[in-house]
Amino acid sequence: MNLSPESVKETLLNKVNEMSASSWQYAKKPTDFTRNRKISFSDVLLSTISMQKSASKTELLKYFDFNASAPTASALIQQRKKISPEAFDSLFYSFSNAFSLDKTLKGYDPIVVDGSDIYIPRNPKDPDTYRITDRYNKGFNMIHLNAAYNLLSHLYTDVILQPLNHINEYIAMCDIIDHYTATNPTRKPLFIADRGFASFNVFAHAIENNAYFLVRARESNPRSMLATIKLPDSPEYDIIFERRLTRKNTKTVKAEPEVYKTIANRTFDYLDPKSKSLYYISFRIVSFVLPNGNTEIVYTNLPKEDFSTEELRELYNMRWEIMPISA
Repeated sequence: MNLSPESVKETLLNKVNEMSASSWQYAKKPTDFTRNRKISFSDVLLSTISMQKSASKTELLKYFDFNASAPTASALIQQRKKISPEAFDSLFYSFSNAFSLDKTLKGYDPIVVDGSDIYIPRNPKDPDTYRITDRYNKGFNMIHLNAAYNLLSHLYTDVILQPLNHINEYIAMCDIIDHYTATNPTRKPLFIADRGFASFNVFAHAIENNAYFLVRARESNPRSMLATIKLPDSPEYDIIFERRLTRKNTKTVKAEPEVYKTIANRTFDYLDPKSKSLYYISFRIVSFVLPNGNTEIVYTNLPKEDFSTEELRELYNMRWEIMPISA
């Protein structure tokens, strides 16, 4: 796979040109972009994704090589309004999929899922992204970026944006798992995530899609998965956790915590809110000591014959020592 800057740029330009040839598919109106303008469909896409931190006027001048006849920022905004948001989704996926995934880790695609906050221009009229957090009523606007990154190919494979007041990393990771497995049915994805993504629903989405997960465990507290589990006293262990999940909280469920786990009204896509059924789930809980002496616990459904405790430790270091998406 050729990842030289020239090759990557050429691939991007080719994908933009392909979309430009059928721009009507991405325009809000079929007649948009049918007339010649200073800013073409391709220019709108490329100038938008190449913008940095300067004012729009300055960024446009840079994009058009400081040409005196460069269009105004207002013209860009008018043209950009004609494009549906799905156009940028399409460009992202077609560009990312243009590169082959020729490297694997023992046959698995190690995909890191993590999130970052992005502050955007202040707009009190946007209820989805605006929040007031100080006594002076000076709020801010923010969106949350959930990204999936292949550790070996160094490619972002998925991105989900969520407005500040509707952030749900569990849902985002489930969507990332579902999308990757649907579009790459022959691959063996291994989704690696931090403590904030640990949930039965996330694990079930991976299991149901024949995918794999490696997720750091939260420190034990009354609401954590570890709260009702009797763990070995040794600092290193590799045990199987298996339970029948239920929305009921009957005497039988309470009396047999090593058999049943009530999830009550928590989000779980494989049991209806009023379901009386059970959902069997099983995965490993692995504890190991890090080089700095600290102990780390992870959840995973990776087969033990493929990844021993020592290999999981190495995989942990591979992920959390480089922190490619966010700290």
